[in-house]
Order: sequence, then C-alpha cells, then structure tokens
Amino acid sequence: MQSQETQWKEEFETEREKLAHAYRERLRAELEAADKVYQQKLKNELLEQSITLQRTFASTVRDQVEQERDGRLGKLNELSSSVQELEKLTAEWNSVVDANLKTQHLTVAVEAVKSALENQVVPKPFITELAALKEIAADDAVVSAAIASINPAAYQRGIPNSAQLIDRFRRVSQEVRKAALLPEDAGAASHLASFAMSKVLFKKSGLAIGQDVEAVLARTESLLEEGDLDAAAREMNGLQGWAKVLSKDWLGECRRVLEVKQALDVIATEARLQSLLVE
Repeated sequence: MQSQETQWKEEFETEREKLAHAYRERLRAELEAADKVYQQKLKNELLEQSITLQRTFASTVRDQVEQERDGRLGKLNELSSSVQELEKLTAEWNSVVDANLKTQHLTVAVEAVKSALENQVVPKPFITELAALKEIAADDAVVSAAIASINPAAYQRGIPNSAQLIDRFRRVSQEVRKAALLPEDAGAASHLASFAMSKVLFKKSGLAIGQDVEAVLARTESLLEEGDLDAAAREMNGLQGWAKVLSKDWLGECRRVLEVKQALDVIATEARLQSLLVE
C-alpha cells in the first residue's frame, strides 16, 4: 500500500512538472510571438517615416535648386540647416522608438510575472521572472525600488494565488472557530469545551455586522471572494487571543502577497507613465 502511494505521488509530481514545463514553454512562445509582432510593427512604422522624410528632403532640395538655378546658390546655408534639422528629427524619432520598445518590454515582463503567479498549481519561486523584469528596467530607480521592497522569502519560496489563499483561509477559519471561546491561558479542558461549543455556533455569511469571531470570518471570506485581499487581511488582523494566534501564518502569507502585488502595480504604473511621456 505504501509503495502504491509512493508511486502515485511520483506520477503526480511527474505530471505536475510536465504541466509546468508546458506552461512555461507556451508562455515563452507567446511572449516571443508578441515581441516579434511588435518589433515588425515598429520597423514598418519607421520605414514609412523614413520614406516620408526622404521625400520631404528631396522636395526641399528640388525647391531650393529651382530657386537657385542659373548658378545662384545664395541660400545654401538655409539648405544646410534644413538637412541638419532633418537629421535631428531622425535622431529624435529613433529615441522615441527605443523608448517605446523599452516600455512595451517592461509591460510584457510585468504581465509575465503576474500570469506566472496566478496560474501556478502550488507556490513556487519566481526569481527568474523578477530578474528578467529588473534587467529590462535597467537603471529605472522606481522599478528598482519596487523590486527591492519585496520580501526575499516571497520570491525565493513563492506566494499563493487567490484561490489558494481562499482555500487556506477556510481551513484556518475552522481552527479559529474551535478556539473562538478559549481564553489566552486556556488548558486542555478549555480546548475540549471550546471545540464542543464551536459545533453549535451560528455560522454567519456575507458582510455580517459585529466584531465577534463569526462576523469577522464571514466578512473576511466575502472580501476574499470579491478580490479585496487588503481589506480581508485587516479584518483578520483585528482578531484577539487564540483566534489571532491561529491566523498568524495566514496573515503572513497575505502580507507577502500584498507586497508583491503592490510592487507589480507600481512597476505597471511606471510603465504607463513612461508610455505617456513618450507620446
């Protein structure tokens, strides 16, 4: 029986690794395809701009030559200035293209990290994705500060996604209910009594009113299902006694998730601001 369980575990781990590998390959392929499409689009736009600039330049030269025909080239300096202005405009356009590419790559990298975190089967490290994001951002002080604000334990061990946090909360809430009636110095008898009383407690749901344990648990679960992790963590942080002790680890996970989410939101906002400045 033990051998069969071990075999099942090995088969499960093998299948999980296959799924994770397939997902990484698909994500990499999608990113490469998106990048190629974007690169080609920029090349086409730059080519069109170059053709337009060449035509403008040719037209300017033709007009100048016509005005100065018969050997009168008194306005040669003006023509030279036009050429220099054209070269300046071309250099500025190249800078705009480079900035657009950097912004696009930064946005894609942020979305890649978010996707990797939300679609994972179990929490796993995301050091590689974060390193790629930092490399793309280069010397951007805002992005560097946002990445530095993330607890190393988060990207070294991974963080749970929304569904995993809700599942863990429901398991924690069962233990909290059992300990809801315990004083801080409770002994074995008190634990048994509290466990028995927890069976007859009325379970609340939705945005319940009150500060009792059942109301707090109901509000927390409702907020989690709505995606408001910050408010849910604040609710659980208000518990006292054994209830707060039992929810300490879950609250720690919430803090790490919120730190990562806030850092990624800051980086995404920075990318949008850079895009607006380029435009």
